Amino acid sequence: MAVLGGCGKPTPPPDAGRQPPDAATAASPDPDAAQRMSAFTLTGYEQDGTKRWVLNGTGAHVDGTVVTILRPDGVGYEPERTATLTAGAAQMNQVTRHVRLEHDVTIHTSDGLWLTTPVLHWIPDENQMATDSPVRIETDHMLLRGRGLEGLTQLKRATIARDVELVLNPGDADEPPAAGPVRADRFSNGAGERRQVVITCDGPLAFDYERNIATFEQNVHVQDPRGDLYADRLVAYLDGKTHTIRYADAIGRVRIHQHQNTALSERAVYEPANGKVTLVGRPSLLVYPSDKGDQDIPLSFGGLAPD
Repeated sequence: MAVLGGCGKPTPPPDAGRQPPDAATAASPDPDAAQRMSAFTLTGYEQDGTKRWVLNGTGAHVDGTVVTILRPDGVGYEPERTATLTAGAAQMNQVTRHVRLEHDVTIHTSDGLWLTTPVLHWIPDENQMATDSPVRIETDHMLLRGRGLEGLTQLKRATIARDVELVLNPGDADEPPAAGPVRADRFSNGAGERRQVVITCDGPLAFDYERNIATFEQNVHVQDPRGDLYADRLVAYLDGKTHTIRYADAIGRVRIHQHQNTALSERAVYEPANGKVTLVGRPSLLVYPSDKGDQDIPLSFGGLAPD
């Protein structure tokens, strides 16, 4: 249920047994007439009357069934977490109650996830969101980029469609989180700075933060400073607090390159924090001697025997 109001005053939940006025009727009795409001509030409620989400704006313009909202900001409420949404502008269809947000759309969850995208389509009554634009999701320990997204507004579950890149610092999980979104320079790999791991895939990438699992599909490439891992699929198991990868299961045509050495297997378990790869099944390892005196710390291989 939702109520449209003006003058910046929040609308209380409807009384039991009484339905709120239709949003289109309350905003403009004449559907062909345009109306301006000094402020805008749209509120959604659960069946028991508890507040589910609120969308505010500094002003609004009603033209028929379309409401243009200026500087919208919204909050979604759940027992475990809240999600705050901001944008430069939005348009809401009063018939379908679908909302199109644009201009620096940002979602910030109370447990430290940030999402930014140029355009986002939101269905508040169904708690769904989607975009075909580039997206960026970050925490204090990882940066995720891709194109196209579908999922829940609170980012508990989402799928990034294609061109996926994940940058993470597996060794810094014990450091205190920084305030606000992660700066890009936190992931630089210059001398004396923290080591980074980059995971790319063609997509999709599906992540479920309720189960702490992320699944990378199609041409997965893990770029670890100690070597490269390739696979058809990578199932990553996340730390519930930092959202970084504890370990990952690489499946299908696994190939690992380190300098001139190559390891092959149908499955491998990758632990990014210590650079360990356990080959599972019937692995093979091709080792070539080197006279270059490389000083890099090698990947640690285990499980070089059939199960």
